[in-house]
This record gives sequence, structure tokens and C-alpha cells, in this order.
Amino acid sequence: LKYFQCLLSAEAVWDHVAILPDELPFAIGDIISVLHYSPHEELWYGNCRERVGWFPSSYVRVLNGNPSTSDALSFSYFPQSMRFLRAKIIQELIQTERDYVNLLQNIVQGFTEQCRRRNDLFSATHIQHLFGNIESIYALHCKFLRELEMAFNRDVPENSAVGAIFLRNRSKFFIYSEYCNNRPVSSAELASLNEQSHYYQFFEACRLLRGMPKLPLEGFLLTPVQRICRYPLQLSELLKATPGSHIDREPVEAALSAMKNVAAMINEKKRRLEGLQKIALWQMNVEGWRGPDLVETNSRMIHSGEMYCRCVVGGNIVWHKDVLLFLFDQSLVICKKDLIKRNFYIFRDRIALDSATFLNCDDGKDSKTGLNLKNSWKLVTIGKEMIFTCKDHSSKITWVENLQRPLIYSPATPEERRLIRETIYRTSSMSLSL
Repeated sequence: LKYFQCLLSAEAVWDHVAILPDELPFAIGDIISVLHYSPHEELWYGNCRERVGWFPSSYVRVLNGNPSTSDALSFSYFPQSMRFLRAKIIQELIQTERDYVNLLQNIVQGFTEQCRRRNDLFSATHIQHLFGNIESIYALHCKFLRELEMAFNRDVPENSAVGAIFLRNRSKFFIYSEYCNNRPVSSAELASLNEQSHYYQFFEACRLLRGMPKLPLEGFLLTPVQRICRYPLQLSELLKATPGSHIDREPVEAALSAMKNVAAMINEKKRRLEGLQKIALWQMNVEGWRGPDLVETNSRMIHSGEMYCRCVVGGNIVWHKDVLLFLFDQSLVICKKDLIKRNFYIFRDRIALDSATFLNCDDGKDSKTGLNLKNSWKLVTIGKEMIFTCKDHSSKITWVENLQRPLIYSPATPEERRLIRETIYRTSSMSLSL
């Protein structure tokens, strides 16, 4: 056992009553001169009030010491109970990662590769729908597990430093967004296949051959979603068991923040996809739709409501009627209610906001048309202007605020369009062409 032969000053934070002759008694607030100490023992040796003896290191707070004694200082703030807890959390983190990699291996080798061999049953599209990018996730976690195991200190587990490993791999975890967004497609595809007995029997045979628990494939495929959400929880517990003086303290803090950001990004992309799906489903309920699909330029619906609309061409009103307006991030769509079908609309017109000029109209006579306007605003395009009149001033304020916001162009990506198409195809009797 190595002892550091240098002097430390420490303040007693607890009363220590000497039971044995070689123990050092002291009271709260006493200053102890530490003569011998070890970063791997709970008992230190020192003197106080002209007596020398052994005492528990957890009973004192180090006041000063030689900078070379940082290990000892770390130990003084790392009591045995916390050491035990940190070691347990580290071991659990690595063991759950091993279990997870083993499950991914079973899914990839036991299901994905077996499906690929049976091209009489599964097309490439089937496999893409069912498993998404799980093979990429498996490759990532094989490497991630190796790094964790290399960082594990078997002799002193609590000294293992794992925070930097999460930081090195944080950007790679973004591939989970694609997997999570594919889950509705996967679930619908699997449910459809399982209705046919030969597919159900095939999946069950795959499970039995790998010796996996008696769970449906859907349960196994849900595990990656659960795993990526668990990392912030594990890192949070690890941080609580990591003292401020520990070499892994700052990396674990940064890793916790990074993994929370990963989870937030995944949730944000999930919400975005759901918003795109809502737009696509809404468009399916509009009869007589003209022009490109909304998701080609829009990503969310912002506001909607009833209006009185006048269409003015060359200073003349060519039509006027009550309409329903739907404001998206890049477009304004004008519809009429379908009086026969509930929640269906009849397409009237659409305006691209980036090619229109918004005008907030004052109450009173309009100089161009001579109309008396109240609670109104305009959108002016080449050769045409649309005058919209709200029911009240409060409604107008809401519309004006939404129309004056900056335009942020964020259309659906090809992958998002695929997911929208597949999701809507499987959740609706109607199809959507994107």
C-alpha cells in the first residue's frame, strides 16, 4: 500500500470519539494535521491537540495540501458508499449494453438476414419497412460496447471514465431518428404479415432458433426506441454518484447534456414527421385539389378559420363568398365546406406566400376598390389581390401576427416523403401520391 508522505490540513466535520488507544479523538471544527493517508483506505493518520492516531477520512474536510496529492483529495470527497454506487452503475451500464448488443445481433442475424434469404417471402421493400436501419444501429453499438469495455477498470470499477465515449459517439446516435420515424411503418407492415399464418410461423421459427424470449417480433423491434431514451437516465444516475473531483465528472455532465439533446432531436423529428403526415392527410380530404402536394414546400399547418373573401382583378370583384382559410408555413389554401361530407373541403385557390405581398388594411374606405373595410387584410399577387375580412378584431390580430412571421423553407425530405406515403397507405383506405 502506498502512502503519500506529505502534510495536509483538514477540518473536522464530525465529532470523532476514540474507542481504541491508537485512534485520534477530535470535535467538529478542530484542525487536524494529516501525516499519512492513502487514496484507497478509509482511515488516515494525523495529529490534533498534541495527540496522534487514526481517524475516518470521511469525518474531515481537506483544507489544503500539495497539488500532487490530487488522488487523495479526490478520495476525501468520494466516500465508500458513493464508490460502491458508482461502480454498480458503471457495471450496470456496460451489462445492459452487452444485453442490448446481443439483442440487436439476434434481430439482425436471426430475423433480418433470414428474411433476406427468403426472397420468395420478403422483398427488399418488406425488409426496409420491417427493420429500417437496424443494421446500422447494430454496427454502431458493437463499436460503442468495445469502447465501454476498454474503458472499464476491473480493479477499481468506480474509477472507470465513460463520459468521453458518449461524447465521441453523440453525432452517431442521430441515426435513431430514422429508426424511430420508421416505427409506424414497421408496426403496420408486421401486423399485416402476421395475419398470414406462414409469415407468423416463419417469425416464430426465427425466434426459437435464436433462443430468444417468448415475445413477438414487434416487442424486440421496440427495444431500440426504449434504449436511446434510457441513456440520459443512466447518465443522470451516474452523475449523482460522481464527485466533483472525479476525472469523469465533467465528461459525464457533458455526456448527459449531449444525450438529452439527442433525445430531444429525435422527438423533434418525430413531431415534424407527424406534422407532415397531418398535412398529407388533410390534403386527402380536399376535393378538386390542384397543383403540387403541400408537403413539397410546407411542413406544418399554422392557423385556420372562417373568412369573408373578395377576389379582385383589375379593380373589379370577380367573386366573393365565405370561405375557410388554412395557413401553412409557405402557403395559404382557400376552401369551401363540403356540405355533404363532414370534415371534407372543396378546393378554391392557393397562394404561395413567398410570391405574395401582405397588406394590413386600416378600417374605412379602400382607395383601390372603394370598399368599406373592417378587420381586413390583403394578399396581393401578380394580376390579383385577395381581400380577407375577419369576424372580429381579435381574429384579425391572430391572422396578422401569423402572416407577418418570417418564412422558413423546410419541405419534406425524400425519406420523409417515403415514410408519409407508406404510413398513409397503411393507415387509410385511400392512397397519397407524393
